[in-house]
Amino acid sequence: MDLHNPQTLSKKVDFEALGPQLTDVMNCKAVIEHYASNRHQMCKLLSQEWQILRETVYILQIPLRATIAVQRHDLTLSDVFGIWKRMQLHLGACSRKTNYKTSLATFLLESLNTRKEAIYNNPFMTSAIFLDPSFRNQLASNGTKVEEAKRMLSNLWQRQNYAVEGARNANHSGSSNISFDFDADAELTSFLQGNNTEDDPIIHNNVDIDLILESFPPELLSPNHSILEYWDTVKNTHPQLYTLAMLVHSVPPTEVPIKRDFSHLNHVFSNRRGRLQSARLTDIMIMNLNKQVSYETKGDELRDAITQY
Repeated sequence: MDLHNPQTLSKKVDFEALGPQLTDVMNCKAVIEHYASNRHQMCKLLSQEWQILRETVYILQIPLRATIAVQRHDLTLSDVFGIWKRMQLHLGACSRKTNYKTSLATFLLESLNTRKEAIYNNPFMTSAIFLDPSFRNQLASNGTKVEEAKRMLSNLWQRQNYAVEGARNANHSGSSNISFDFDADAELTSFLQGNNTEDDPIIHNNVDIDLILESFPPELLSPNHSILEYWDTVKNTHPQLYTLAMLVHSVPPTEVPIKRDFSHLNHVFSNRRGRLQSARLTDIMIMNLNKQVSYETKGDELRDAITQY
């Protein structure tokens, strides 16, 4: 195995598996050096390459940590972009080290840069970056991508309005909910005080979303700050953008959550429970995949929900 030539190495070995394997070799350094001192030819040659081996292990830990990081279930698109950017910067720093013996960091960095266009060409990713104050400046130098993100978000806003209006029309056309509780005195008082609640506080058909997108000037946010927490704090000052942010950042950035959900499904919908009805199976899966909601729900509320069910 030629550790000096990553091009040859990549054709023979999977980098994801190589990192742990070489780490195991590093952990056995004392044993290997013992055999090398007894003139074991293979171990003696290996003992002369410890610096290269140590460097290779260190560099391979960078993409390995990124791979582990994207396994989290609560990631957003901009979170994945942040993980990718950290990996790019770390590999770039390694490639500039003059005391490194191999070009592995440069090779991995070049491979990473070839995927940059695929990442930026995803309209949802550019929209997520546009709505993330931590990374929005990454689009500032590319006017084409900025306009692409604005068009995507404007189109998404219109689709959201159509969906809301369709749901409202469907509810109004139904005959099952004709009567409802209405406190006329309270509504009149609220109206006279200027707190008219007739319209939806977030969705407005007459909103110029293009103007809002153009005039939104977010301050630079720390990349360690949660983007969902940020939008939760500004949802009252930017309600329309909050709606768009929740839509964009709800898109699963990787296939990991979907594969994990199917793994849960195999445990729930087994051969012994093959007669579960679809509605009951859906309810079980919702509870199984959103356990944090159950933990955060107060005990009495949970009991009431179970009783009603």
